[in-house]
Amino acid sequence: MFKDRKLSYALRMTLIIFSCLVASTLFFLLTTTIIRMFGIKIFSVNSTIYLLISLGISFLIAYIIAIVVSKKTGKDYESLKKALNEVANGNFDVVIPEIKSRRYLSPIIKDFNATVKQLKGLEIMRSEFITNFSHELKTPITSINGFAELLLTDELAAEERKEYAQIIYNESKRLLKLAKNTLLLSKLEGQTLVSEKSIFSFDDMVTNALLLIEKDLSEKELELVANIDKVSYYWDSTLLAQVVINLLSNAVKYSKKGGVIQVELHEKDGYVFFSVKDNGIGMDEKTKNKIFDRYYQGDSSRKTDGNGLGLAIVQKIVDLCGGKIDVGSEKDKGSFFLVTLPERKPQ
Repeated sequence: MFKDRKLSYALRMTLIIFSCLVASTLFFLLTTTIIRMFGIKIFSVNSTIYLLISLGISFLIAYIIAIVVSKKTGKDYESLKKALNEVANGNFDVVIPEIKSRRYLSPIIKDFNATVKQLKGLEIMRSEFITNFSHELKTPITSINGFAELLLTDELAAEERKEYAQIIYNESKRLLKLAKNTLLLSKLEGQTLVSEKSIFSFDDMVTNALLLIEKDLSEKELELVANIDKVSYYWDSTLLAQVVINLLSNAVKYSKKGGVIQVELHEKDGYVFFSVKDNGIGMDEKTKNKIFDRYYQGDSSRKTDGNGLGLAIVQKIVDLCGGKIDVGSEKDKGSFFLVTLPERKPQ
């Protein structure tokens, strides 16, 4: 970022010194010429020596100006160097104020302050990630440890032993899911291209995903309304399956008992449209704006046994595919997710 600024500054300083040199030379020649016009004898030397003296004095003036300017810029660059060292040591609260007398440094100062602001944002995100991840790890590990300890006692009835074993199984499964999702999201965030591409049946993928949640649908007595067209698609089927499963699982998770879930898959005008709609608890505006943030689970009414990574994964996969995801929701009336994917053909 600063490379171009450095070049621009060097050119600017060269022009300033050159301009000072030319200006001082012209000024000296003009002054002496005017004086001689009035008959005042300044030098008793020939024109060549006179010109050399004029140039020498001009160079001296330019040199003095250059020293003054360099001292000023030297102090400014020492301040910039000090600020850079602060950032290198992890202090992202450094801000260099813009002063009118330092206009020549204004572009560099703006770039510096903008960069530090971005670094501070990244540091906050990193800190929040570690805090949230630690919290998400702590809960299941504490449960596993506690109930495993209870299983070691001899006074437990068979029914209690089975119940505690089931809790340990559920918590370890949750821990495994958290680890897999975290690794997947980390992989996706460093990924810009997808290499594992093939032609697959999108409608079969959706149908298979619906079969996976059939038990959950039955337990909550949910009605499923599916309108699925035959659609072939060329991309990474494993990644897109994550999108489908996550959106369907969320719809089941936040639906009220006896609710309705609508699933649609269509292809039109070179785009594939996949949507999931439920009439569950819905979201307020604040929650809707944050649902794609990692570990975010909304207000207390939306907190579940999930880990808040599902929708972050969905958005990243959709972005990688060059598509977009739209969300509509209203508190206590349900939510609607629409994934729009561009047409893709084998190359």
